[in-house]
Amino acid sequence: YQELLSQGEALKEAFFPRVKLLWNLAQCAKQLGKWEKALDYLLRIEYEYIYKGKIPPFEAEVAVQIAEIEEKLEAQQELAPMYVGWRKAIGSAYNFVSHPPVVFDQWVVARGLQQVFILYQKDGRVAHTILLPYWAYSRFWMNQSIVAVRGRLFLASLGGRIYGYKVPSPKAWSLFRRGKLKPFWVYEEKRKLRSFQELMYKLATNGKYLYALSTDGTLYAFDLEKMKRVWRRPVRKGEYQLFSGYSTRGKQGFGKNMPILLAHENWVAVLEEEVKCFDGSTGAFLWRRKPFEKITQGTSFFSRGRYLCLGSSRGEVVTLHWGSGKVLWRSSVGTGRPVWIHGTAKKLGLLSSAGQGNLRFEILELRSGRKLLLSSLLHKASYLYDSSLGLILCPRLVYIWHDRLYVYDLSKVKVKEVPWFGKLTTLEEKLTLLGKGGFRPRKRYESPSLPVFAKQALWIVDADGALYCYRSRR
Repeated sequence: YQELLSQGEALKEAFFPRVKLLWNLAQCAKQLGKWEKALDYLLRIEYEYIYKGKIPPFEAEVAVQIAEIEEKLEAQQELAPMYVGWRKAIGSAYNFVSHPPVVFDQWVVARGLQQVFILYQKDGRVAHTILLPYWAYSRFWMNQSIVAVRGRLFLASLGGRIYGYKVPSPKAWSLFRRGKLKPFWVYEEKRKLRSFQELMYKLATNGKYLYALSTDGTLYAFDLEKMKRVWRRPVRKGEYQLFSGYSTRGKQGFGKNMPILLAHENWVAVLEEEVKCFDGSTGAFLWRRKPFEKITQGTSFFSRGRYLCLGSSRGEVVTLHWGSGKVLWRSSVGTGRPVWIHGTAKKLGLLSSAGQGNLRFEILELRSGRKLLLSSLLHKASYLYDSSLGLILCPRLVYIWHDRLYVYDLSKVKVKEVPWFGKLTTLEEKLTLLGKGGFRPRKRYESPSLPVFAKQALWIVDADGALYCYRSRR
């Protein structure tokens, strides 16, 4: 196995077809316990062959092995219980941006109203601050204004500008003084909009391209190697309507005039009332789909492999196939309230408020939508926390933000029969609580950001305008 793996792709295709060669190398890496290398080969089979319609005879086994390896790698990162390691204020309860923290290398990046903070992951100290012009419109457009890839940080700013920064390592940071971090790349779109409109971008990346969706309804793609624009195309008729900074306070998700930009290995999608998918390399239109027939507002999304899962403001969940846009399955949590979703390589978690501080939590099979677990979580918290929910699902643990951070063990459940909708009964699993974090601030005006699980820690910009880092005390 070691000999075959060391030769790798140097083996000529005269011995094997390329797809068979990648498959054999993946199996060698699995036997040697090199899970990340095995996953890389399997993903290349999926991206280079399966997604392009060239189906090998072991197509089903590829999907199974990818899910198994991803869950094995994720399980190595799980820690419980989790506590607040440090807290850093980046705004106030009335003035902050609910942009998810961006974690890369040894840094964590958070966005304020007029500045971007680059902080040390270890203790939350601010290493550098980048000042930006004030954005007077909907703060929703600032929620995807930062991405990091290959040690580079990209920021969207006013006036149709995107800045790229090369962030040095902490050891090299002493060579830089405050204010000396200068952009290595700047893109400026000089097309004029109407006088009361302003160009701003939502950013996303798949590692090969940087994508930017502007407020005038145009989608751009930039090559990350050459740092040049490779294509540009309109994705809608007319400009997005920009609201004042106060009219969309507390709103998350996607919908009319509230787009989300999502990048995949081969594709890029714009989530609104409809999902529009484009080829990531050429910008060619591929498909569109309206996921919710009677609902225009989505709350959350989850993308993994070939699956794109969307949650709605009324408890519906739809899973689409990235390559074709086909609806694979639909489900509902039955509460009629907003649902938050997050998943692993095999499972999808659903979290919704059941009223009076109680929560309804489900786990579905990602591939088929089959229900695997149903549990009611009785926290007895104020209803003010229901719009501040957060969910991170891992193979063995689930992290839930309500009035505090709760960590449950999914491997230790007790099944019991409980009433449901008055007359019916259903089998419900009681989860084992492993620990609780400290009390969270109540939501006032702005919703907290979506939580992020990275570097064996949990990161969230909460409702008091502060960045929190949750860590285990082990």
